[in-house]
Amino acid sequence: MAFNNVAIDQDPGTFCLVYTSGGAQVPLPNRVHQVNFTCTVTHNVVLQLDGATITSSYLYSGGATVRAIRLPVPNDGRHHQVKVVDRGVNGTPAAQSSSIEVWSDCAGVVSHVVQAVTQNPATNEQYVDVTVSNTGVIQQAYTNRLLLDGVTVGTEIVLNPGQSATRRITIPADSRQHVIKGEVKIGSSFANDPCLWYVIAANAPIPPPPDPSAGASEFKPGETVIIQSATSSSPLAVDGSEWVLMEISPRNAGTWKPVGYGGGLIAPQEDGTWSTAIPTTAATYPVGSQWDVRARRFRNYRESTPTLHYFNMVAGTVPDPPNDGSGNPLPTLTAPTITGPTGRDQAGGTWLKIYGTGTPGARLEFSTERVTAWGQTNYVPEPTTVGANGRWETRVFGKKQVDPHDYKVLGYRARIRQNKQFSPWSNRLDVTWRHAWR
Repeated sequence: MAFNNVAIDQDPGTFCLVYTSGGAQVPLPNRVHQVNFTCTVTHNVVLQLDGATITSSYLYSGGATVRAIRLPVPNDGRHHQVKVVDRGVNGTPAAQSSSIEVWSDCAGVVSHVVQAVTQNPATNEQYVDVTVSNTGVIQQAYTNRLLLDGVTVGTEIVLNPGQSATRRITIPADSRQHVIKGEVKIGSSFANDPCLWYVIAANAPIPPPPDPSAGASEFKPGETVIIQSATSSSPLAVDGSEWVLMEISPRNAGTWKPVGYGGGLIAPQEDGTWSTAIPTTAATYPVGSQWDVRARRFRNYRESTPTLHYFNMVAGTVPDPPNDGSGNPLPTLTAPTITGPTGRDQAGGTWLKIYGTGTPGARLEFSTERVTAWGQTNYVPEPTTVGANGRWETRVFGKKQVDPHDYKVLGYRARIRQNKQFSPWSNRLDVTWRHAWR
């Protein structure tokens, strides 16, 4: 399917466009051409100027008859390309002719010219600056408007003879073709023939930022989520001035609440590193749930920018530990060792550092028991994680012993508990807590 004998009427067949209003002739900056062609079969025909449709659709039957379509080309400072096109959308076959260059040198009462196109690299939008002028060919004011894809942009522009105004039109980054058209009001209505025809291809939109949770870790209910300081992060100060607050929220909900031991507050270990753990169950962290975790570093109560990480709960089975035949689970992991401090007397009402060795990466929990017949056991050493070097440390608070005893002896043990598995309890560290310490 094709269009044949496509041609443009040349002078004197073309002419400068003139409207009549109130008995007066009003010249427009358009040269009117006739686009002539024949077609071999029936076509729904439009003219496209610079790749955008500028005329209505006309149904023409095939044959030797020469067809003609009127084309008013604006004098907007540019040459244009015209094609005869059947878009193939109304039951006729798609077809198009080759391009023919057209332009206008006619002077009208107004001039609409694109001055510049600039890019916004942050958004990929384009800004088209259009200058609208009253040429003064006729000494009266004229009202103009600019349209983007048939929609008026901004307010109408009223200009007296010799006046100009520049408007900026934003082209969205949507990968589409857009048409900027300029029109002038003749009498009480805007002329059908455009004073500006500017076709522009929009840039592609900025790709959305990658979903930060796309690489979320996955855990099965029953597994332990261990969170610790990155090896590349600067260590926390160990003088008590720095700590970390750990919080959790359902994905993108922003309903943060502390998580982990001690209300989410994590003190650093001796080397400035820190860690915490979140035991999961099917009830508290069901399959399919998604979670955001944030850590905020505090120094003297002033917080840093939060660091976010993500995990998702997925289906799967976490093996239960073996049992003794009576349903009592048995330890399967290697017990840690408490190595110090030994022979320790400690003032009541203070914190004591406890340390030892164990399997790197293992999560430790602790117990407190009486050695003397008296003393409170509700203060338990804080859970901790064994470092890559196989060493760990934690701390415990001892309340002052009250009369009639001026001391108490408490024993502390550690064990590994992780992913439903656990170790035997470690050796016991005995600490004497004194009521008064001098």
